[in-house]
Amino acid sequence: SSPTATGLKGISYTVCTNCVIHYNLIRMAQDKTHVELPKTWPIVDALKSDEVTFVDEQDKSFLQNFENSKSENSRVYPMKHTVRGNVLVINNETFVQLKKRKGTEKDSQKIRAVFSQLGFNVIVYNNLTCGEMQRHLMRESKQDYSNHDCFILFIMSHGGKGVVFGTDGNITEKSNSLSISFIKTLFSENTSLLGKPKLFFIQACQGNNKDLGQTMDGVPSTVSQFNMIASTNHFEQSDSPHSDPVQTSDDMSDGEETDGPTSSKADVFVSTATVEDFVSWRHAEQGSWYIQAIGFVFRKFACKEHLTDLMLMVQDLVSKAETEEHFKQVSQKQDTLRKKLFFFPFFHKPYGEVTYRYQLKQKQTQTDEERSPSICLKLVTLKEHCDHEQFSKTSMEKELENLGRECEQEKEQRNTIEKKLKSRDEKIDSLAKSLQSEKASKQTLEDCLGIII
Repeated sequence: SSPTATGLKGISYTVCTNCVIHYNLIRMAQDKTHVELPKTWPIVDALKSDEVTFVDEQDKSFLQNFENSKSENSRVYPMKHTVRGNVLVINNETFVQLKKRKGTEKDSQKIRAVFSQLGFNVIVYNNLTCGEMQRHLMRESKQDYSNHDCFILFIMSHGGKGVVFGTDGNITEKSNSLSISFIKTLFSENTSLLGKPKLFFIQACQGNNKDLGQTMDGVPSTVSQFNMIASTNHFEQSDSPHSDPVQTSDDMSDGEETDGPTSSKADVFVSTATVEDFVSWRHAEQGSWYIQAIGFVFRKFACKEHLTDLMLMVQDLVSKAETEEHFKQVSQKQDTLRKKLFFFPFFHKPYGEVTYRYQLKQKQTQTDEERSPSICLKLVTLKEHCDHEQFSKTSMEKELENLGRECEQEKEQRNTIEKKLKSRDEKIDSLAKSLQSEKASKQTLEDCLGIII
């Protein structure tokens, strides 16, 4: 009988005589999703990486979820297209009347890095007025998403109760803002998104109140490593016009008070950085607690968990953060989703091809077991690198194809213009000849008149 080895969680794995650690055990050891959430948030080291943990194609249970999503009666939303969909990001940093949202560029970079690896096309708009926000959103809401599985919108700006401000937001008149319910309705009315998940993430305050939190059993809450390190020579402030800055740390809130209605329709998911009537916090150098938590959780756990569980982790992390004045925050989510939403990172292939790759790996298992642990590990790392390079190559090839088509279109337009110019030149030449002919006729008449006279 083959010897066994005990792996993670006490599970026994069969190993071959030539391999001290079984191939699958090596894969489990590499799997970073078993790491628990940080005890405090934010953690400086946790924010440095943008690398997404991809699905282990030998994970039968997760592969089964992927296979099940093909069925119309599945309880899992399908994610079958190479490009999952668009991630639209509106990132407002500089305002006419309101305070600058320092650190928001870090949030924008994090979203772009993580969601592009999850198979989305990320589109970023910076510093939009209310009118510009509305125009971009209305234009995006009218796009054809037939070849997409999902739509995602991030708005990072100043906000109030149920609304987000443009860069021209006016606090006194409470104008130049869009209601979250209006934004949801825009995309709910798109027929090509019918039955598909529509996700909205709002990094903005929902009021002016600050959450002081509370301790359990009289034990005071702790300040995270992130705040203690970053508090030097910076200050935290509320974006409310009615409060003064407190010179301590880099955490700032995104709030301006106003009222707005709410609504919901099927397959809609809305998450806000904070609960109603309260401010949300953002670090001047590292970004907001909320967006950075989304980046951390999605890149590490999207390979195992569905959206609802991912956002529970985000809420857990955000609730652990606090300023040096012990102000707290907790994010909130509301949804009308009908199924589980898995992102299936790195399954950017048609269903049949993914299944084939899985079956092919199963056939190679016996060969893999006969190799030494170091060779197994190197092969796995090399395979992941090659797969990533292949995905990048495919993306580049598609971009080149698009550029080629654009060049052909421009060439056709140029040829059309050249033909029109040539036709115009011919007409000019014809007119010139006609004029010369008329001049010649005139001269002939004058000569005849001279003879007669």
